[in-house]
Order: sequence, then structure tokens, then C-alpha cells
Amino acid sequence: MSSTPTKSPIQQSPAALAGQRNLTGLPRVTRDVIADFYNNIQKWNETHVNGALLVKQIALIKSDSKEEFPKGLDKLMDDLGETYRRLEVYAQSLNFLSNQLASMGKLQHQEEPLFFSLTCRQISEIVSEIAKAYNSELYRKEYVLSNIAYSKNRYEALFHAACWVHQQYVSNDIRMKLEALLVETGHKKM
Repeated sequence: MSSTPTKSPIQQSPAALAGQRNLTGLPRVTRDVIADFYNNIQKWNETHVNGALLVKQIALIKSDSKEEFPKGLDKLMDDLGETYRRLEVYAQSLNFLSNQLASMGKLQHQEEPLFFSLTCRQISEIVSEIAKAYNSELYRKEYVLSNIAYSKNRYEALFHAACWVHQQYVSNDIRMKLEALLVETGHKKM
């Protein structure tokens, strides 16, 4: 007669059972904030690509012309300025959402996971890091906006265009953390 060992069930936080029922309270608010955060990043990405097309056109105009301010540059610079202003709005939204999560992190007194593995405070720290990366990127885009029209030669214009296109501060690590948040909060499956 052999005895079968009893298996103890894995304890999950109530929010970890998100797929089984509707969330309420802090888990629900956190999940909604992460969704808004992700949507703002998607809008940023789309606007960033539009800006990349504009800086490419500006760099080409500056490269092909001997004039300091070639014809058509004003319109492209106006469009790039508008693109920058949209990015600024998205960065401000990311900051607002980050601050909202930081406030919620202070409300959670327990150090138990809110969903699967992260506490509200840990989620807040990750969101803050991601928001800071996008804010750093916004400053870089402001630099490009302020300087690309005054490029003295083709190489300067191409350098400014490359600075816009290559989002140095939005690293693979930042993208991975965003994906981890989406999995943690149940927005994406593993």
C-alpha cells in the first residue's frame, strides 16, 4: 500500500485570478492605469514614426540645398514642431499615470503581490522608470527640433535625423519591462 503525497494548492493573490472574475479595488485601478500607460506609448510610437519621416525630409532638403533655409523647410519644421507637441502631451500623460500609480503604491500597506509577482510599489517603480525614459527621449527630440533647421552641412542634418530616429533612452530593457507589466496585469498572455 503506497501513500500518495498530498499536493498543496499554489496560493495566488485575488487579483491573479483576473481571468476568472472581474477585478475590483486597487487591482482594477492598477490594471486600468497600465492599459492607459500602454495606449499612450502606442500613440507615442506612431507619432515618433511620423516625426522620423519629417526629419528625414528635412535632412534631405538641408543636404541638397546650398541655401541656409531652403524652400519648403518652414512647412516641414512647423509639422515637426506639431509632432513634438503631441509627443510632449504623451510624455505628460505618462508622468501623470506614473504619479497616480506612485500614490496608489503608498496606499497598499501589504507587501503581497497585487497580481502574480509584483507589489503595487514595484509596479509603480517600473512605470516610473519607463516614464523617465520617455521624458529623456522627449528632451532629445526637443534638441533635434531646435537644431536640425540650422544644420551647417549634410552630416549635421543626418546626425540630427539619426538622433530623432534612434530612441536611445527607450532601450530593449525598457520595452521588456513594459511587456512584463502587460503580462503581470493580464493584458497579454505569456
